[in-house]
Amino acid sequence: MKEIVLTLGYKAIVDDEDYERLSIISWFAQFNRCRSRVYARGAFGPRTARAGRRRTIMMSHAILGTPPKGHCVIHLNGDSLDCRNQNLRFADDIQRQAMKSVSQNKKSSQYKGVFFENGKWRVRVSYFNIQSPGGFYRDEVEAAKAYDEKARLIFGEHFKGNFNQVGVN
Repeated sequence: MKEIVLTLGYKAIVDDEDYERLSIISWFAQFNRCRSRVYARGAFGPRTARAGRRRTIMMSHAILGTPPKGHCVIHLNGDSLDCRNQNLRFADDIQRQAMKSVSQNKKSSQYKGVFFENGKWRVRVSYFNIQSPGGFYRDEVEAAKAYDEKARLIFGEHFKGNFNQVGVN
């Protein structure tokens, strides 16, 4: 395992066998749209005459290849700068949604899929922009466990719950 230095003080982790090939690319840190994650993106090749820009590639794509249509690359441990082969895989939309962690945006619960509403904890599992209600609970932990049960049924082996590791029952 080796590190590749990015801009803004970030570092990406890669496997030893990928390091030499990746180290010739000029890598930089790039935030996602809501600035909640940092990804490694590299610039390579000559600058184009029209825009004066170089081509860029995500480090995860440089390692795994371009995802098939309708798929993306996910980081299994949730660390977007851990680009070791064991941490990367292609996923479709439902697999990607199943792997999402707790959002940090305006949530009232520390658990994924749990919201405080009308004096009770509400459970909601979202997939393909469809929200599946899971009921109301008096206790936040009880609601989080209910979310895990419902999400396990919907997402199957790709399930990532509040209390369990990926795919573990």
